[in-house]
Amino acid sequence: LYQSYDGIVWIASKFGLIRYDRKSGNAKLLQPQPSSSYITTNDFSTTIIEIDGLLWVGTVAGILACFDPEKEIFKLFKNDPNNVNSISPTSPLGIISIFKDRSGILWVGTSDFGLNKWDKYKIKFHSYKYNLDNKKILGNSLVTSMCEDRDGKIWLGTYGGGLSKFDREKKLFVSFKRE
Repeated sequence: LYQSYDGIVWIASKFGLIRYDRKSGNAKLLQPQPSSSYITTNDFSTTIIEIDGLLWVGTVAGILACFDPEKEIFKLFKNDPNNVNSISPTSPLGIISIFKDRSGILWVGTSDFGLNKWDKYKIKFHSYKYNLDNKKILGNSLVTSMCEDRDGKIWLGTYGGGLSKFDREKKLFVSFKRE
């Protein structure tokens, strides 16, 4: 659920994005149009994040949807194995979590392929992946939750890998696991 500044309530559901106007009581189901370049799904799996008037939500198919409420148009981001700047691939669980930090950067947690950072100026993703042999990276590849501390560090909850802290300036992870 997300309530925009104009009082509209947005609901991410397994059928699509629902726009509910509390004043009028009207609801509208919005779905991405099928595209030949994407296998679409309307099954949204994450909370809704607003950045610069656009709504971002993840799907179980691993597609990140960006919705423009004024134009009622979706832009879809999916992994492209031939493009290192695309969002990372996902397992059947898709996109698990999304988060907007204080500076407006969008972070996307996937199932099995780690963390993605969206660069809205360069229109590309940067991926941070789990690697068992490297202790200075993400604690596990399934990122379930994210938040930011007052020092600007991003904290990540992972499934089976404990808690990870990401220092954006040093580009280093510190993982905390239960012994």
